[in-house]
Amino acid sequence: MGGEIAKVLKEFGAVPTLVPAPEVYEALSRGTIDLVGFPYTYSYGSYKTYEVSKYLTIPVSLGTMNCAYVANKDAWDTLPEEFKKYHMEWYNKAPERWAAQYKKADDKWIPIFKEKLEWIDFPGSERAKLVAKAEEVYEKWVKAREKEGLPGREILNYYIEKRNALTGK
Repeated sequence: MGGEIAKVLKEFGAVPTLVPAPEVYEALSRGTIDLVGFPYTYSYGSYKTYEVSKYLTIPVSLGTMNCAYVANKDAWDTLPEEFKKYHMEWYNKAPERWAAQYKKADDKWIPIFKEKLEWIDFPGSERAKLVAKAEEVYEKWVKAREKEGLPGREILNYYIEKRNALTGK
């Protein structure tokens, strides 16, 4: 767990520990860590953490680490329009393609998880506490960015707008 997600969980007593994904199985099996937050279901299945876990807690929905896609503006501006068009077509189709792959992973892994793990429902009231704390962490992030002379509020609002558009929420 890293970044802003870790800051939120730390407020509830977690001790965030960054473990490379290929080492999570070993860390769980030896008791070095007690909990893992992975993109569900693909990562839990691919890294076989369900083999060394007892529980699966749903729907916590911690969000995701940002995966920034960055291009140098001057370099982008020099690209031929044909390449820009091709890129943007791919970019705009990406969420649909990701959703299809996530569904494929869910169809494969959820039956296995249901067979091997005890499912724990994460109460909505507890999730509301996480969301409230996350909002505090985001506000601190905005203030820190603005102190650096960056448009923190604008960046956060853009991210939230994109997230809502992609998730339909």
